[in-house]
Amino acid sequence: MSDAGATPTAIPVEPLYAASSNGQGRYQFFDVALLSRHRRRKLIREIEAATGRTLLCYVSRGPITTSDTYDLIRLLDMIESGKPITLLVDSPGGLIDAAEKMVHLLREACGSPSSPGGHLEVVVPHQAKSAATLIALGADRILMSDSSELGPIDPQIPYASGMVPAFVLLRAYKEAERRCAEHTDNPAFADAFRSFNPVLVTRAKQAVSRARTCAENLLKRQGGNYTAAPDILMDVDRFPSHSQMIDWRTATDIGIPQVEHLDRQSELWQRYWRLYRHLSLVCGAGGRVLESRHLTILKP
Repeated sequence: MSDAGATPTAIPVEPLYAASSNGQGRYQFFDVALLSRHRRRKLIREIEAATGRTLLCYVSRGPITTSDTYDLIRLLDMIESGKPITLLVDSPGGLIDAAEKMVHLLREACGSPSSPGGHLEVVVPHQAKSAATLIALGADRILMSDSSELGPIDPQIPYASGMVPAFVLLRAYKEAERRCAEHTDNPAFADAFRSFNPVLVTRAKQAVSRARTCAENLLKRQGGNYTAAPDILMDVDRFPSHSQMIDWRTATDIGIPQVEHLDRQSELWQRYWRLYRHLSLVCGAGGRVLESRHLTILKP
C-alpha cells in the first residue's frame, strides 16, 4: 500500500467540528483540526525550549515510503542546519530504503555527534516497528518510556496471497533441500524441493542481507559489537511475530546501546505523549503527518 500520489494538505480535507456549551444552552462550534494544530505547535515550542533541540514529528498509520523522504526534506529546508534534532516517530514500518534515506537526511541536517550541537535523537512515544526500528537505530539516542516499543527487523516478502518472513521461507527451503538429499528414493521430497521458486528464494536471501547490513551500518557509529543486536532483532525464534513488542528493557538487554528510559510521569515525557495524541487524532485510520513548528504536511 502506498500513498505516494496523495496531495499534502495543511489540514484534513474534511475538517471535524465540535460544539461546546456556554452553560446557558448556547453552543459555540469550532474546527477541531485547527485547534489541534494550534495545540501541537504550542507543545512543539515548549519542548524545543526545554530541550534546546529542533523537534520534528513523523506519525504514520501506513508504511514508510519514498514520498515520506520528500516531505521530510520540506521540513528540513525550514530549519537551521547543524543544530541537534529530535524526531518523534510513530510508524508500523515500511520500505528499508526509505527509512535509511530518512536517517541520512536527518544526520546530514544535524551534523555529526562530534560537531558543535550535531546530534540526532529519536523519541518513540508508542511504536517504531520494523523499518521504523531502523530509523531509531540510526539515532545517537533513543528515548523510550513504558508505552514505547520497537520491533523485529526480519524482512517480510510477498508469498502467495500475503507476506511471510524471509527467514521462514529460507528455513523451509533448506529443510526441503535436506530431505530431498536424504531421501533420494522418495519422489515426494524431490517434488517438494522443486516447488520452491528460485527467484523467490534469491529475493529472500537478498532481503535478509539488506536488512542486516543496514542495521549494522546504522549501529557502527555507536561502537561496540554492532552485529549482535541486528542478529537478535532478526531472530524469528526469539521474536516469532513481526509485530512483537520490544520494550526499552529488552532493547537494552539485546545490545542497543543508545536506548535511554524516561519516566512516564516526567514532565518532558508527558509533553511528548500529549503531542503524540494530538498527532494521532489528525492521522485518522490510514493517514500520516509530518510536522515542525514551521510546517504541517498531512496526508489523509
